Amino acid sequence: MKAHTFLTDHKLVRALRCTLAARGIRSQDLDDAVADIQLRMLERLEHNPAPQDLVECTKLCNAIAVAYAADAHRRSRRRARFDIPIAGDADADDYSAEEAGETDLRDPVDLRRLADALQVHIAETNTPDLALAILDGVANGMNHAELSRELGLTEIAVRRRLAALRREFRARLEAAEKSAPCRKEGPK
Repeated sequence: MKAHTFLTDHKLVRALRCTLAARGIRSQDLDDAVADIQLRMLERLEHNPAPQDLVECTKLCNAIAVAYAADAHRRSRRRARFDIPIAGDADADDYSAEEAGETDLRDPVDLRRLADALQVHIAETNTPDLALAILDGVANGMNHAELSRELGLTEIAVRRRLAALRREFRARLEAAEKSAPCRKEGPK
């Protein structure tokens, strides 16, 4: 049996899923992680001898999975400083992904819902014009330095006002999430 056929064996895939889950990979990311590990194993086979049986292949894939999970954990800790906090996410700070030079990879439907919720929040809280100008500038891709020059504020003042706006909005989202009735999924 060739090593390539071992990679799709259900026992190996189950072992990889267990290893990854035990190392903190979220359940919704397990399928992608297994595919990444299978790809890494195929790349390894280009330059190294192939395992002779399923047990040997599973051991090698599990070793790759442990390293993969450690890398994922390091990446998430490094990126956590720049993620925009969402409801229930208390560890992230007040910097956006755009400020870090990263693009936002959220689902467009979620972005639309957040934008709608922000519009309602602005309408209900009588947000000052200066705060609206800051939000508009951020939405148009301006950085803090550009906003501070345009609005006649210091960069620190822009950062602080934007952080305060984000905290208020995050608190509103969390309150709305807590007050919303739980949705139960129907049979699958």
